[in-house]
Amino acid sequence: MKTIKLKFLMLMSTLGMASATTSQAYGYDFTDDAFCYNIISEIDRTVAIVDYCPISGKGHLTIYPNTIYESKSYSVTTIGDRAFYLCKALTSVDIPNSVTTIGDYAFGYCN
Repeated sequence: MKTIKLKFLMLMSTLGMASATTSQAYGYDFTDDAFCYNIISEIDRTVAIVDYCPISGKGHLTIYPNTIYESKSYSVTTIGDRAFYLCKALTSVDIPNSVTTIGDYAFGYCN
């Protein structure tokens, strides 16, 4: 009986770790043509860019201060950890004044 319980707990632990990894690696609330966003606050209507979803992925990039999702306007206030990590094709980025936080390695290994 103890063996069954132990195997069950190990399975549940593994599943929990896998879903947390998947959520962290691929999780986002919505996307547009260029970015993946997580909603920080519905009350303040703020979002974080958590990943770059490029069509071409080259050259100059402009982050706009606002984005629309489900007919609501959200202010872009954060560039999340590793949001542009390894985007070697980027040559420059315009960041609006609305962005007050840039996460760890947000532009890590970019040219």
